Amino acid sequence: MAAKKLTTGRLIQILVVMSILITAFIWKTMNYYSDDNVKQCFLTRSKYAIVID
Repeated sequence: MAAKKLTTGRLIQILVVMSILITAFIWKTMNYYSDDNVKQCFLTRSKYAIVID
């Protein structure tokens, strides 16, 4: 693929997309440690299968 010149419109588009992605990443990181999001998984093993409760 041939390289294209970086136009002003393309630069603005890249900056907008990057800011949306960074904002979503920070938002998800800040909300990750909420008590509502914590789920526990208990593994038990029977004779023939592994059961996840």
